[in-house]
Amino acid sequence: MPKNARYTLAWSPLHQAYKLHESQGSAVLDIVPESPAWFAWVSQVSSFAFHGRNGSYTACKECKQRGEGYWYAYARVGGKLTKRYLGRGIGLTLPRLEQAAQELWLDTPDTPLQKEGTAASRRLPSPPITQREKAFLPVLQSEAHALSSADAKQRHFRFDQRSRVSHASGVGGRKPAIEHAEAAALSRSNYPLAPLTSNTAVPTAVAQRFRHPARRQGRSPADRKTRPALAHPPVDPLLATKLHVPRPRPHLVHRPCLIQRLQLGMERALILISAPVGFGKTTLLSDWLASSAIPVAWLSLEPQDNEPARFLSYLLAALQTYDPHLGTIRQVLHHQPPSMESMLTLLINGLLLRRATIQEHFVLVLDNYQVITNEYIHRALCFLLEHLPPRMHLVLATREDPPLPLAQLRGRDDLLELRATDLRFTQEEAATFLREVMGLPLSTEESALLQARTEGWITGLQLAAFSLQGRDDPETFITAFSGSHHYVVDYLLEEVLNRQSEAVQDFLLQTCILDRLSAPLCDAVREQGGSQVLLDFLERANLFLVALDEQGQWYRYHRLFAEALRQWLQQTAPALSTDLHLRAGRWYEQHGLFAEAVSHALAASDPQPGSLVEPLTGREREVLQLLLDGASNREIARHLVLSLNTVKKHVLNICGKFNVRSRAQVIAKARTPHLL
Repeated sequence: MPKNARYTLAWSPLHQAYKLHESQGSAVLDIVPESPAWFAWVSQVSSFAFHGRNGSYTACKECKQRGEGYWYAYARVGGKLTKRYLGRGIGLTLPRLEQAAQELWLDTPDTPLQKEGTAASRRLPSPPITQREKAFLPVLQSEAHALSSADAKQRHFRFDQRSRVSHASGVGGRKPAIEHAEAAALSRSNYPLAPLTSNTAVPTAVAQRFRHPARRQGRSPADRKTRPALAHPPVDPLLATKLHVPRPRPHLVHRPCLIQRLQLGMERALILISAPVGFGKTTLLSDWLASSAIPVAWLSLEPQDNEPARFLSYLLAALQTYDPHLGTIRQVLHHQPPSMESMLTLLINGLLLRRATIQEHFVLVLDNYQVITNEYIHRALCFLLEHLPPRMHLVLATREDPPLPLAQLRGRDDLLELRATDLRFTQEEAATFLREVMGLPLSTEESALLQARTEGWITGLQLAAFSLQGRDDPETFITAFSGSHHYVVDYLLEEVLNRQSEAVQDFLLQTCILDRLSAPLCDAVREQGGSQVLLDFLERANLFLVALDEQGQWYRYHRLFAEALRQWLQQTAPALSTDLHLRAGRWYEQHGLFAEAVSHALAASDPQPGSLVEPLTGREREVLQLLLDGASNREIARHLVLSLNTVKKHVLNICGKFNVRSRAQVIAKARTPHLL
């Protein structure tokens, strides 16, 4: 009697169907389970291996003195041979086979039983297991120590992986003999279940303790806290669309320089694409993957995924699209879930098995990673980064930097970064986008002006293009386009401001009146400390903050973002706007920066008698400040991204409101003390 069953009935996650084939070959039999051909085949064979969704076992037919005989399921659970009654051949349906697998692997108590546990089996007492039966059943590797129930589940996973590799057809041309050897190596492997802490570098001696049974069963409360169990796994069905790479749009601005840089990421462990909303992160990734044909597992994250068990379920589902054999790990997750690091160890081992003979590169993409705030998930990702299989790469697309060891990865040259300065459209890309994608007949100068007004922010360009459609005078619109446009205000309020905490919202609105920001200046304007901490947060969170020096002392907001915030401040708290300008003017005056002091003083108060005919507009105040700095009209046009004619009009308007005739008279009158 052979030790292995001649036939195998296995669930195929790839085809979402059960396949019957000969165990010693790769030929799939043309027999559909539960069909007449199936029951005829069952009556002719005496055994077969079953690998279902709930577990694996060997089904054997025991013939009595009279009748066709009865079928039993055998599996080695917890180191002991366990038997379950299946029924007559006519009853071997797929639900019954899966039910038996669940009884063996998912419903079995910690002490494995050697007798049937169903009412049907008690009505038909089974004989004791004979040596002949033991010789027939697959033999699992025994371990030196007693195993807990969680360890039994892990060994079931190894058995199932080994059985699948033994009986299934080769993947990518892999030979069965090689797969047998790999599976055997995995079943004997001693991959450590390293504890998942903030420092993922785990000494071997620490990892060894996880193989000691006493330590597995008697961990300290502090140890359990750092390695949480995945309690309450999600029972809702997984949304398949989250696992699909978004299709590139038909009309797309291809970015070969950025795609070439992403291709260089195949030499790094982590590719980080971190930029504010609307900079085309997802679009760039989908275009890269479509053009390079790199195997990929994709997961689009949502706020509901910020829970370890749900996150891991989706992560497994995404990786299954690359390697269907990883589906067996899900059984461990849904019954007495182990700790996060144990699940990741199983996952990494499964990927190592697949990639042992495959030389291709493979990427795992986590899109919208900014929605993840759970500490355990961040630490799990650190663990995964530290133990990535060869030629596997992690790609994160996020609006803010994740709390991962980025500095360490930079030091090892294991990190590729793309940020807002890399992603913003160049003048050539903006012109292509406006003309070919949005269908706007703009001149080169008009496209360049709009690119400068939006600072290459792709969504800003798109919002402006929507407003430009059908207009006869695009230059006038482009010159006046700002963050106060209702399209821009609505978008930034919904996508940025409303998603922040109350403290961050207050800081943004209180400091948006400043053209440049430093921590002491923000403290003075807000009349409270802690501004440096908030500035550091805004920089990490990519909240449209632009650094003006390498030391991190001075910043500015993206122009459209600042203008949108000022518009919202003026609508919601106009009195506060006046107070903020007065505080900023006093700080600038105290530090000898009189041009900025004059600008804020003018913005804060009504015109004094005899000083101004009517208040200056926001743009006119910006022009005046540059006039006080000694800038020429051409320099003002370049700094404010305006046409030269528009600057001349602003200067004339300022002269009229100051009731003077020349620039020199404006500068002299603006510096008079009563204006401060």
